[in-house]
Amino acid sequence: MSWFNNNKKVYPTKMFVNYLSDLPQTKGMSFNKSKSITGSLISTAMGVKGVAIDMILTATPKLIDQGMKLMSDTINSMAEDKIIQTTVKRNFDVINPARISLPSKITIIRGEFATDVSQDGEIFGDGEKKNINQALLLGNKELHIEIDIVKSKDNRAIYFQPTSYFYCGYSSSGEKIAELVLAFAFLEPDKSLLNLKNITFQNFLHFEALESNKHYNFTSLSGCDNSFQSTWMKAPLSDNIPYTMVIEIQEIREGNSFAKLLQTVYMENKSYIKTEINQKLDSLKESK
Repeated sequence: MSWFNNNKKVYPTKMFVNYLSDLPQTKGMSFNKSKSITGSLISTAMGVKGVAIDMILTATPKLIDQGMKLMSDTINSMAEDKIIQTTVKRNFDVINPARISLPSKITIIRGEFATDVSQDGEIFGDGEKKNINQALLLGNKELHIEIDIVKSKDNRAIYFQPTSYFYCGYSSSGEKIAELVLAFAFLEPDKSLLNLKNITFQNFLHFEALESNKHYNFTSLSGCDNSFQSTWMKAPLSDNIPYTMVIEIQEIREGNSFAKLLQTVYMENKSYIKTEINQKLDSLKESK
């Protein structure tokens, strides 16, 4: 099963689990608009007589504030990393009424799957033996992350510990990706997924400074590398009820370094820029 986007094959993302265990987007803005307020508008006003120049001078303080905001918004939008989001989910039920049932391990895979497991490829599925909800991964693999869910001794808190990581480094539309974030949410019955903004994501895994197309193993005889583990979170639900685990995958495009430089310079010199504009306007008043 696959979809197509801009003539590039887009593979589905699947979630597999070790079965239930009781063990512990930006729209750009035209930069010329802000320039017209600080430059060409003033230049034009210099040659205007009488009432027109009075109107412009009266309106200018507000125009400056709007222009500064527009300039700031423009630079911020240029510097903002584009985030590509994918959501995967699984429903879980309670098997032990004394505690909330959670999987002990989650596997996230994006690639070309076949339902016929008799073909050549890598078999994935639920459970340690991968014999439930089986799917066959063919040669094309874009993402493969395995995560342990670790419970506290008193069973009142959990955290997410990555054990292995692979990412091809590009989004489905071919954009170079610099960072990957997994955000976790737990939905009670009757909660909708239609508007992700209304969902409270309670914990995160953040992967950065990792090479593309390279397999990372975070486990060893002495334990797991904790560089990418999440923080502790309280047990996600207060009652033992069926719930949906939602994982939002956020692929963050490689940043625009020039725009980030502009952003830094602007923020450090915002007061100076505004002062310079006001001084030019004072000179305009005096020459009038």
